[in-house]
Amino acid sequence: AGERPARAILSHLELGRRVFRDLPLPVRVFLFATENEFRPYRPANSSSGLFQGGPARDLIALAYRGPESLRVLMHEFVHLALSHSAPPMPRWLEEGTAEFYSTLQASGTSVAAGGTIRAYVVALDSFRWIEADRLARVDRDSPEYNERSQVGLFYAQSWALTHMLHLAPGYRERLPRYLEQLRGGERRERAFETAFGKTLEAALQDLRGYVKGRLFREMEVDAGPRA
Repeated sequence: AGERPARAILSHLELGRRVFRDLPLPVRVFLFATENEFRPYRPANSSSGLFQGGPARDLIALAYRGPESLRVLMHEFVHLALSHSAPPMPRWLEEGTAEFYSTLQASGTSVAAGGTIRAYVVALDSFRWIEADRLARVDRDSPEYNERSQVGLFYAQSWALTHMLHLAPGYRERLPRYLEQLRGGERRERAFETAFGKTLEAALQDLRGYVKGRLFREMEVDAGPRA
């Protein structure tokens, strides 16, 4: 895609490495100049980027789309980081976490995540939400994850729910316990109820108020020093 886009991508990748430190493998990024060049490598028609783990190095691939490429890059980089450190997650939580940190930005000496993704707020205001039992079952083969007509709402709802779990009182304090339950192999529905004291369906009801109140503030994250 050329030197200037590549330098912008590399600079943003270094920001991600300051936050998600101690990754065990080197990372190689392929930045294609156009969507057409990237298309043969997309895992699904709805995919904007690709992360692929390997025995010697991790790979990220994406098409250059201007400033939006930085968010796509960080989304895939979060998948990379999760693959090395996180317990197996429900698909909504994995994609929601990748979207939550996709907005990673440095401002002065601080780094923040959780910025508002306006297209998702519009989608949540405009369309009927995915029911809790269906959201919990979404996997790589689900239409919500693969079909362009459905994937936008799935990502919007997953992002908003993960945002609430990270920042809303009553949820943020219990999120570490939820991850511990998942790491211990607890059944996903049971892990959620044990950690948060309510069902996923009840949490989605809370989420409606969270979205309606536009409570999407940013969260400062720990970042190591510049290289």
